[in-house]
Amino acid sequence: MPITDNVDYSLEYERYSFEELFDKEKKGLYLTALFLLKDAQDAEDLLQEVAITAFLSFKSLKDKRSFKPWISKILINKTKRYKYNLFRKIQKEILFVQNAVAFENPISEEDILLKDELIKLPYNERLIITLRYFSGFTINEIAHLTKVPEGTIKSKIHRTLNKLKKNIERE
Repeated sequence: MPITDNVDYSLEYERYSFEELFDKEKKGLYLTALFLLKDAQDAEDLLQEVAITAFLSFKSLKDKRSFKPWISKILINKTKRYKYNLFRKIQKEILFVQNAVAFENPISEEDILLKDELIKLPYNERLIITLRYFSGFTINEIAHLTKVPEGTIKSKIHRTLNKLKKNIERE
């Protein structure tokens, strides 16, 4: 048997072996991704990325019996990276909108005070207020963007506005 036949057989066996193992875990991986991302399309996209990454690294897996924890770790790492990239994207969009608003409108003393108080807010509160009042997003859009229920968005806006009001009155 020529060496190329052995290589072809080995590659084919490896592909088959990966597909077999992946198919066993696919549903569980999808449900985990769906739970973490709360969006079916994002979960499907992430699962494809996980499959590609895992397939390309499959040779490095020494014990095929540890496939499930190995591929689950890949999924978790990809999820973290996805959420981080989403966070950075939203942050850049907010900064762009804030700069555009500041450029269009002359800054008054009240605006400076408000901006200072907004900066002091925790990121999640600042994000929701910025999206709602500076970017003009609806509650529904903010809920979809942040993957947080509408009721939670409404209560966070209410609490944060009260917090801002108290902080500004103290100044």
